[in-house]
Amino acid sequence: MDRLFDMEFERTEFSDENYGIVGRALAFAQKFEGDCKALRLLIQAKTGELDSSLFDDEVAFNKFVSDLHRESLSEQISQISKVVHEAIERLGLQSSVDETLQLARKDRNKIAHEVCLGIQWDIESDQGRKRLVDEVSDCIRRIAKANLVVLVISALLTHDDFPRRDYLDAYCDRVLEWVCSTEG
Repeated sequence: MDRLFDMEFERTEFSDENYGIVGRALAFAQKFEGDCKALRLLIQAKTGELDSSLFDDEVAFNKFVSDLHRESLSEQISQISKVVHEAIERLGLQSSVDETLQLARKDRNKIAHEVCLGIQWDIESDQGRKRLVDEVSDCIRRIAKANLVVLVISALLTHDDFPRRDYLDAYCDRVLEWVCSTEG
């Protein structure tokens, strides 16, 4: 019965480091969600189809992903499709935009809803801490890659200045370092 109400309230170096990693992971996962919503609104504003639901359910997100590739007689849709293809070329993506975004959505949900389950016991051992950091690192790397795609598409659509190639190449590593670093 006591285990049901059990929560380790003592703050230690290990708990602070690991909860810090999880907190930064959640913050970046939410940034990805916000950037996806902003891109969707940008696309909808350009095509005249504003709709605010994106992460409400899987169907809404799937529609967003398919809309990125939708071919239409509309010049705006054609322009967006060209921008997506240009983003793919600039980033040298090995996988499809659809797959990249869908994996990141799943990883975002994993960080938001699953990564803390049982964490209070996991961080008590070296093996548990390593497993937590490895799991968060894998998720964040995929989210960062997808977020980079979203940001590049947004920059191309808005004609914003484009970052240098070395900045783009280092983006995922910088995000991963920020989320998973335990150095102060």
